[in-house]
Amino acid sequence: MAKVAVGDFVLSKKMLGRLQRYQPCEVSDASVQAISAIPRMYCYGEPCRFDASLRWYESSKPALFFPFGMRVDPSPTSPQIGDLMLMFEYVPCGPVSLLGVQVPFEADAGPILVPGIRCRVREREAEICEVTPPPLPIKVHFTEQPPGKDSEDYFEISDVVCSDPPEPWAVGTNQKTFVPLQFHENKAKRSMWIRANTATTNIADEMGRSLLGENEADVYIEDDRSVRLHLQHGSDQLLKMLKQTFNCVKLASAFLDGSSPDELCLAFEGTYSCEAVIMKEKAIERRINAAVRLFGFLLMWQSFNYMLRPLTWVFSFLWIVGTLLFLVVHAGTFVCACMFSGCTIGTAWVFYRPAYGLLIFSVPLLVLCLSHLRAANEQHF
Repeated sequence: MAKVAVGDFVLSKKMLGRLQRYQPCEVSDASVQAISAIPRMYCYGEPCRFDASLRWYESSKPALFFPFGMRVDPSPTSPQIGDLMLMFEYVPCGPVSLLGVQVPFEADAGPILVPGIRCRVREREAEICEVTPPPLPIKVHFTEQPPGKDSEDYFEISDVVCSDPPEPWAVGTNQKTFVPLQFHENKAKRSMWIRANTATTNIADEMGRSLLGENEADVYIEDDRSVRLHLQHGSDQLLKMLKQTFNCVKLASAFLDGSSPDELCLAFEGTYSCEAVIMKEKAIERRINAAVRLFGFLLMWQSFNYMLRPLTWVFSFLWIVGTLLFLVVHAGTFVCACMFSGCTIGTAWVFYRPAYGLLIFSVPLLVLCLSHLRAANEQHF
């Protein structure tokens, strides 16, 4: 990966992953010829240009199709095993607003792990295919896989040894980089009257060098700020934890850690004030919070329906009466899911605002106490 700088500041790999406004890039004929002249491309045929889309919801972009071997009339619409497709994109230059902490830049501050790099994992040849939030942040694809075993799995950074790491770039004497802010507030370290928020963060580790914790590294994450990808990160964390345990509490915690990472690392194209950047982040967090709550509600409702599946199976034999009872059961599970979801959200609200929660519980107690005193006085007279 090349060094990317904003003025005199080098972008950390995590912050670079926040810049997602990619635009298609046309490749000149000279560049195509230079690619074809690479020794690794000697077994590929003459490339052809076409428009392709990696995802169904994205528009088509210019791409190059390299057929593997010499075939008669190869076509990008009917690719075969070994064919290669190249798509070039770039993030245009322009004003960028960043929020992080400036620390002295070091080329070896964190491992440069990007998708596509060949590596060895526990004495097996592999290729990095994704970098996800911890734990087990590196997803690899094994290139030499014995039959009967999974070809992909998740591992810790310490288990991955790059076999073709990129060369470190030159570093200036006064260059600095941005690193993420890490939250440090918890219920035990703050006043009962202060709500947990992103306003207070630790500004350095115990050595005063950077914000990254002892067990964290500035790995590269292609992190688009969207609700869909945040939920996808949460699902990835849940699946990774499912390989280690079936504990429901740990699975739920892994999903929340993946969908709502404990860091503040912002990069936006354009010129914004600090307050505007925080407001944009809070708007995204509100959408993510609502999506996670809705996702949890739907899971709870579906779980209740599965618990009563034997009963609804019996009702399916009762024709019209069974249909009515079936609707009643599903309405009951819906009401139960609403009640339990509301209790869960309310409990979390009280837990992070204990003083306000104490006031809320004190109001009905005060009303009962006053009613009891009034009844006692009326009885006395």
